[in-house]
Parts: sequence; C-alpha cells; structure tokens
Amino acid sequence: MALHAGEFVGLIGANGSGKTTLLRILLGSAPASGEVRLCGDLLKSLDRREVAKRATMVPQDTRVDFAFTAREIVAMGRNPYLGRFTPEGRADKEAIARAMRQTDTEDFTSRPVTELSGGERQRVHLARALAQETRVILLDEPTANLDLTALAVGSEVEKLKRIILTSSALLTGAAVAVSGMIGFVGLVIPHIVRLIIGPRRRNLLPASALTGAAFLIFMDILARTVNRPEEIRLGIVTAILGAPFFLYLLLRHYRAVGVG
Repeated sequence: MALHAGEFVGLIGANGSGKTTLLRILLGSAPASGEVRLCGDLLKSLDRREVAKRATMVPQDTRVDFAFTAREIVAMGRNPYLGRFTPEGRADKEAIARAMRQTDTEDFTSRPVTELSGGERQRVHLARALAQETRVILLDEPTANLDLTALAVGSEVEKLKRIILTSSALLTGAAVAVSGMIGFVGLVIPHIVRLIIGPRRRNLLPASALTGAAFLIFMDILARTVNRPEEIRLGIVTAILGAPFFLYLLLRHYRAVGVG
C-alpha cells in the first residue's frame, strides 16, 4: 500500500478489525513485519524526534489525566522542534496560535483539559496535531465526539483546501498551456488510471501509457476529422510514438519518489 502527498485517505472497517493498530504501525508505535516507509525513508531508520517531525496522530481516546491547559496540550505539538530546555520561539508561538484559531479553541486557552467535554478535547488535540506541522496527519475517528457546531469550525480548513485546489488547478492549467496535450495526458491520465486499477506500479505504468496513447489517438482523430481530414494518419502515428515517452516520465517519477 502506498499513500502519496496531497491525498485524503479513509480507512473503513468493523470494530476490532485493526484500523487503530494500522495507524500505530505507520507511526512505528506498534510492531509489524514487512517494510514501512515514511516520506521515502525506512521508518525503523528514523529516531522518534524525526518521525514526529514528519507524522502525527490524533487518537480516538483524548482523555488526559493531568490538568494541562488547552494551550499546553497544543504546545506539545512543537516538542519535536525544541530541545529539552529550549523555550518557545516566535515561530512556535505563531504555529500554536494559528492551530487554535483554525480549530476555534482559543476560548479554551487557559482552561484545564480535564474540564472540557469530549468534543472540546478532540478539537484541542486536533489543534496540537496542526501545530506540529507534519506532512502526515493520522486521525483515529476524529469526529466521534464532535457535534454539528464543532464540525462547522472546519470552515477555515475547508477554505485552505479550496485555496490549495484552486492554486493546483491554475498551476496545472499553466503546465498544460506550456507543454500542450502531451503534457495534459502526462499529468492527468496516470491519476485517473490509478483511481481505476489501484496504485500497483506493475499495472499502472503500462495501463497509463496505453490509456494516454488511446486518448491522444481519439482526440487527434476527432480534431483532425473536423479541421484537416488529410492529416489523420500522421496524427495516429504521432500519438502511438508518444506512449514510450509517457512510460519514461512515469518510470522517472516513481524512481524519484521510491515507490514500487
């Protein structure tokens, strides 16, 4: 199984089927056979501080036995970046404040978490995960204790997602404008194929190449039939010759990210 940057993946299963155990394995806090990589590196080769800089988890059970304030819990997300006796710097304070603002937990700043409801504690722990600023966030039933009002505080996160998606769309459009139809196929077709057949590279590479070539042939025939019918044969040959190029791009990409 491989997860890629920018993906939102949901894990579905019955109670006791091992969903939480899998999340713990991904963080190295539960034993497992096989190989686990985090951001391209073997998990077992990373120390706990480095793992915490790359991934964090919001647990299902958010109960805390000590009366830490909400801000102290959120500030724990900055521990991987601080020494044992190193005080919070400006960047740390800004990350904490931003995370509490995004989760609407600023009103809890000085309140002990032992006095908060389950849903309020859940939001505080989510703020702690955001303050940690990792590339990977694992959520174990994060909305289990949240009411509809609390769920609405995700509006800022949704706003960020919309901004990111809009920016990605503009960048993709710019790339396609520069590289043309072949660039479009190279960017989009592999993702569509992966959604259909899964992430296994053995199947993904040839399927993407063939699908990309077929798409180009179809679009080329359609365009040239309307505009210049006499060039149909040349267009078909061009599209077929493009398949090895797609294969080369995909191989180079997966070698770079270490997938497969």
